[in-house]
Amino acid sequence: MSNPPQARAALDVAAVLATTVGSSLAVLDSTVVNTALPALADDLDLGLAGLQWVVTAYALSLAALLLVGGSLGDRFGRRRTFVWGLWAFAITTTLCGIAPSGPALIVARLAQGAAAAVMIPNSLATLSSVHEGAARARAIGIWTGGSAVAAAVGPLVGGALTDALSWRAAFLIAVPLCVVAAVAARGIGAAADARGDARPAILGGLLAAIGLGTLTYGLIDAGEDGLAPASIAALAIAVVATAAFAWHEARVAAPLVPRALWRARAFGAANIVTVLIYGGFGGALFLLGLYLQTVAGYSALAAGAATLPLSVLLAALASRAGAVARRVGVGPLIGGGSLLIAASLVLLARAGTDAPFVSDVLPGISLFGLGLALIVAPITSAALDVAPVEQQGAASGVNIAAARVGSLLAVAALGPLVAWAYDRAADTGRVFGSGADGVERLASADAYGFGMYTMSAICVLGGLIAFAVLPRTRG
Repeated sequence: MSNPPQARAALDVAAVLATTVGSSLAVLDSTVVNTALPALADDLDLGLAGLQWVVTAYALSLAALLLVGGSLGDRFGRRRTFVWGLWAFAITTTLCGIAPSGPALIVARLAQGAAAAVMIPNSLATLSSVHEGAARARAIGIWTGGSAVAAAVGPLVGGALTDALSWRAAFLIAVPLCVVAAVAARGIGAAADARGDARPAILGGLLAAIGLGTLTYGLIDAGEDGLAPASIAALAIAVVATAAFAWHEARVAAPLVPRALWRARAFGAANIVTVLIYGGFGGALFLLGLYLQTVAGYSALAAGAATLPLSVLLAALASRAGAVARRVGVGPLIGGGSLLIAASLVLLARAGTDAPFVSDVLPGISLFGLGLALIVAPITSAALDVAPVEQQGAASGVNIAAARVGSLLAVAALGPLVAWAYDRAADTGRVFGSGADGVERLASADAYGFGMYTMSAICVLGGLIAFAVLPRTRG
């Protein structure tokens, strides 16, 4: 039974606290390693491909299984499934923190991403199911703002803990916070545990995982060895698996994504824009963290602290953007925010080899934060507003999966992109370091700039689509 309308007009504090902390932790662990990568590479003897896998393994299982995680919540109850995900995330995060080797860490990151795939969509669906109207918009604003701040502050947290303790502490800090969220979740109302009759679409999730996994492998391998037979075979399997996923979804009785959702133009457009913007966001932060440490000489803490203005602007503005979007429409805010992010990446791409913070980093990172603050809540609202209550889990899963897929593919594709740019720079002597293990190659000034300009162009495309397709007035 749902709560009376008058009770649902106010924020459910337990729901806001538990779901925001839980989702923020999952997002935090997607970026907390960015400033810990150099230390992690030294400790576990990892090259560029290994570092890419540490980042993308988490994003891979998270993106591939988000839709399954959302459907589990629709079947077994959103709050109940969210709590299952919280405990699984605590266990797998502990395994990451105590991993004895690179392969062990990568496997633990895959498991951690699977736990996050259960937790994140059900956190948003739980929050949505116990709120309505203006309270729902405010709650989603807080949720998205918290998640966005977590993504932005991750490099700072990772850098501080890496310098003070070790890279392992950057993972383990999340474990006690998972317990806090699980305790708070006990106070969420019964409306969040409503169940549906649909069975989780496991086969669709498996096909999605195969498609994303082989695509990721192919891109990372191409960055190391060029288009060798292994990368070509992986990319071919990715094409076949993706086609099989589309065929299966079109014919199965209970698809991962209810077909009615795709009939709403705003839903599809919002998720396409999400892929593009979060691709630019994730790729840029991956590049920036390595560049500041390996070329500009920043410590892990200083590299993380360089992103602090981004966090401050998100915390101050993100929750308000959702309310503004209800008045002016999501299209202008998302489009304008995307173009601001694109401009910020151009500024950051021009950082010098010493990259003084005030002149080379602060202007770009501040503009980056302003742009993200304009888009994070509206882009979530655009995807969820068209979904009925019983499909909130699936709709939130699609939108969050779109964000993770964008980031995953951007980081994986950076290998071949910067390898090409590095080889061009090497012909003219414009390199820093030998590039033997790939890390110097990624961090060379020319390769870094090329990567950032590419991420900027992706954000421009996302902004143009948002202006053209997403509503100018709330619909």
